[in-house]
Amino acid sequence: MNAELIEPAWHEVAVNLIFGDDGHCCSHGLEPFYAAERIVRNNGGSKRGRCQVNGHTVSLQLYYQDSGIGSLNHPSTDLDTIREFRISWEIVDEDDDVGERSGNIHIAPRTPKMTDTNGDSISTPPDLTGVNCTVKGSNFPLEEYDALLHRATSALGFNERYFSPDRIHQEYSNIQDAARYVRLIRNETGTIHAVDGVIARISNLLASDRSGYRKHVADDTEAPGYYHTATIGPKRASELVDQHHLPKEIKHYLPRESDSLDPENPVYHPKLEASLQVSRVDGPVQWSERSRVARELDEVLLNVLRWEDFPVTDDELEAGDRDGGDPPGGRGPFVEDEYFGAETSRRQRRLLDDPTPELQDQQESLVMKHLAGGFEDSDADVLDALVTDGGEVSPQDIAEQKDWHVETIYKAVDRLEDIIDHSYGELSLRSHHIAEKVCEYVQSARRSAVDAAETLARSLEHEVGLELANDALVEWVDRFGVDVEDRRDAQLALRFGRVEMTREEFSVALTTGLHQWMQAGWKRERFLEAEVEVRLDGGRYQMRAYDLMG
Repeated sequence: MNAELIEPAWHEVAVNLIFGDDGHCCSHGLEPFYAAERIVRNNGGSKRGRCQVNGHTVSLQLYYQDSGIGSLNHPSTDLDTIREFRISWEIVDEDDDVGERSGNIHIAPRTPKMTDTNGDSISTPPDLTGVNCTVKGSNFPLEEYDALLHRATSALGFNERYFSPDRIHQEYSNIQDAARYVRLIRNETGTIHAVDGVIARISNLLASDRSGYRKHVADDTEAPGYYHTATIGPKRASELVDQHHLPKEIKHYLPRESDSLDPENPVYHPKLEASLQVSRVDGPVQWSERSRVARELDEVLLNVLRWEDFPVTDDELEAGDRDGGDPPGGRGPFVEDEYFGAETSRRQRRLLDDPTPELQDQQESLVMKHLAGGFEDSDADVLDALVTDGGEVSPQDIAEQKDWHVETIYKAVDRLEDIIDHSYGELSLRSHHIAEKVCEYVQSARRSAVDAAETLARSLEHEVGLELANDALVEWVDRFGVDVEDRRDAQLALRFGRVEMTREEFSVALTTGLHQWMQAGWKRERFLEAEVEVRLDGGRYQMRAYDLMG
């Protein structure tokens, strides 16, 4: 859609901009680092300055800090002490009464053979000699951080070519953090953070139960909607918004002191924020992807708002702006603050239907398909482990815990591939919603197993007149899910269903059952003459226990 859409503001941003030895200004790449050392020395340890960036006046201060670097091991340097440098920056426009558009720039040298003060190697790219600039800030556009670095260093006396945007090393430069937000009228956002609201739905349906990745926080201790988040990994991003690939956190939150504020203060009202989660991807999010980062954060906010019927287009918003009061200035449900203007801008963005209702139906259908078809014993054990164990679970863990061969567990995982994720040797259910449905099945199965075990125990006690049935025998019957039919006037029947064993392995299992049967005080011959029905790896068998054990 190409339309006038509400424009989210930028919040926290952090980027690493790397500069190597390319370009006419640098013969070895460390020239910008030596320039910082020279400027600080010549100015008594620090230097102040100002620059203009995107129409804003920026106050600057360059200073040094200890580095922990022992040696650069590079022929260009004879420094006894290796220091690093910082530039604090703050926008000081006259109309900014809050003063939270600020940040810091960290400048550090990089060489392939650099070591720390203990002589140990410092991990750096083997083909890079240059400087690493970590630029952090708040309430300033991601796309302007390269210009900010360039203008700031030039104003402080660096050669203006040293940090020119066209010298940024595209392979190694990356984005560490990025967040965008809108501010909404308090008490009108309940549908966003409710137990069945969009944040909870995203977490339940699009976030994996373990790996993949799921995190859902719902904290209303300070106020309704105080801190609610849903975090999804890259595997699920495209299921939320088509063609998205970046992991994100969606967050509705209020500051701790919000209840003590006047409703006319914008901070009294909550933010809805989308932020990049780089810890959830295997590789870096490169600086060259900054336009994608900006677009994905923008689109996910717009769509989340739409899915709870908040207006996002200029046509949908109320005509005219509010002039302040309670609620303060803004437009429609949006509250303007110092950095979020509650304004619209024309751009191309995809506004899609809420995918969560269809996803819920699909996931419930998958679980019901397996329930209708029946689970193998090993399948049930895998599901039981996934809904009861904390942390990460591997096939080997489940095999040891449930007393199966690991290959049996792998076969079960293959059968359950549409509801289980198998990644990096770990297993998890594909979503929390699937986990809830499977948990219902597991709990029901446990209740049935307990009822069956108690019924069997009572039956066995009645048969031989014991006060208590043999616990080990009951456990053996329960483990294999044996349906025991034992009438005095008929042949004993043991119906096993599907057992992931060879005939030889099952013969050992039957021998164990015979031992427990005899320990309970029953006749050996009655067990050996029992009719056994079982499906094994080699096929289906229906014969006397004696023959199967032979």
